[in-house]
Amino acid sequence: MNSKLDDHYKVPIAPPGFPELGAAMTDGEVAFRQHAGGHSTGPNWSTWIAWASRYWDHN
Repeated sequence: MNSKLDDHYKVPIAPPGFPELGAAMTDGEVAFRQHAGGHSTGPNWSTWIAWASRYWDHN
């Protein structure tokens, strides 16, 4: 077994419970944000782009 890999999976991916509407959880490898209103992705784009940009090559 790879103990480094095993240790990685022992870290919770999210805190317990849900954040308030509109609050983003973007510190980890998995991000979450629930917006108020109906089925629309528009309100989440700016949060997603800010979170995903750390994985993009900025050179």
